[in-house]
Amino acid sequence: PEWMAHANGVEGISSLLVIDKDPSQAAASYDRLGRWGQDFALEFADAGSLPARFGELAAHAPQRDAFFTAIRFRGGNRGFISMRARALGLPVREDADTLAVALPAFRTLLEFAD
Repeated sequence: PEWMAHANGVEGISSLLVIDKDPSQAAASYDRLGRWGQDFALEFADAGSLPARFGELAAHAPQRDAFFTAIRFRGGNRGFISMRARALGLPVREDADTLAVALPAFRTLLEFAD
């Protein structure tokens, strides 16, 4: 609970994007681990789908056959997060429903959505 309050307004992690050359096989492998809670999901896709979702930020994803690439957060003050990310010089992509921020040093993408 002490980690759940933050100035950015994020309420939790809603999903984690797993990239795999065979997304169906990866999903089946993770399914063997058991079911996740109703408020969290694992998403599976291939690397070719990243540009459609993240545009130029996709270039900051790892270049491997399989990897975790994006953490999607629930809630958050997107205006505040965007302002802080830009002030830090982080690559940002915004549309009406989603804010994406790249963390190039970590080869990770963060998404903030309602």
